[in-house]
Amino acid sequence: MALEWQKRCKKADTYLAERRQWWTRCKRFYIEESNLRYGRKRDEKNEAQGYPIVFRLMIRGGERFNILSVCKTKNAAVKALEYYAEHGKLPPKQPTKAKRRQKTKREAKKAKRNS
Repeated sequence: MALEWQKRCKKADTYLAERRQWWTRCKRFYIEESNLRYGRKRDEKNEAQGYPIVFRLMIRGGERFNILSVCKTKNAAVKALEYYAEHGKLPPKQPTKAKRRQKTKREAKKAKRNS
């Protein structure tokens, strides 16, 4: 089941954060991009430094919305939400490059000990 997304985002700016929301046509799910501006420092070019932009996956739970997960990119958030709509759970997390490296080192040490 592929989710149908509305074409335009809805902007919801507050004094704490700049937010954009992408809703599905069924109004059950949405993705929120949040760019915090509270407490950020500015560099010599007067550009905001600090907090990264995050994408939250939201689902309607009764009268409120619940956060399912937080992603770094919009594309990853869309894929995760479509997986959730189809399977009823979030996709399994992929190990990072550092975790894979640690695992190969551990296996190499174990093989060295056993031989």
